[in-house]
Amino acid sequence: DTGAVLYRHGVELTVEGSYADLMTYLAALEQLPGPRLLWGGVKLKVERHPTVQLSVTVYTLSLDRAWLEL
Repeated sequence: DTGAVLYRHGVELTVEGSYADLMTYLAALEQLPGPRLLWGGVKLKVERHPTVQLSVTVYTLSLDRAWLEL
């Protein structure tokens, strides 16, 4: 047992486009090389057809408590 603590760091991304473009975007996120992104939630909203707004919360896992320093 190393006693390591794993931290989950999340950010919500919001993008707009056609439904097909947004599904392509999500597929591309899944295919990114390196550490995988975890998904916490996905919301679709249509305010004016055919534009769709997609909000997705993505997470990374890290051994570091601080993810970003501003």
